[in-house]
Amino acid sequence: GGTLGSDPRTSSSSLPTSAGLPVTSPSAVLFLPGTGHADFLSESPLWSLCLPGTSPQLLPALQCFQCQRFNASGVCETGKSVCQAKRYQQCFLRKVYKDDILSYGYQGCTSVCFPMTIFNKDVALEEKCCSDSTFCNKF
Repeated sequence: GGTLGSDPRTSSSSLPTSAGLPVTSPSAVLFLPGTGHADFLSESPLWSLCLPGTSPQLLPALQCFQCQRFNASGVCETGKSVCQAKRYQQCFLRKVYKDDILSYGYQGCTSVCFPMTIFNKDVALEEKCCSDSTFCNKF
């Protein structure tokens, strides 16, 4: 929409549980076949959450919408494409609001993303991060 949404810090997430306890960390363990080693991963699109009694699975590569700049109507004006997130990357969507009305934004793949909303006088920057599904950063 064209107005500033809810605070992403208060949104609920559906984290898996293990033995009735919620998994509160975004980190996961990727078991490397044939090596006897495990790799601790965080913010990786290719990670596999391995809970006791489950088999590790490699998820398909994460693809994200990419746009260098979209206008207040959500139409991409510059650099419309698709990017494939590399290891430790995720999709992002950043929106800039003036007086609570969408002004412009951008989206793509990134290694650094912090879900937040920053306010400075009459301007707000909203940043959303995701890696749960392909094209999860849809405007």
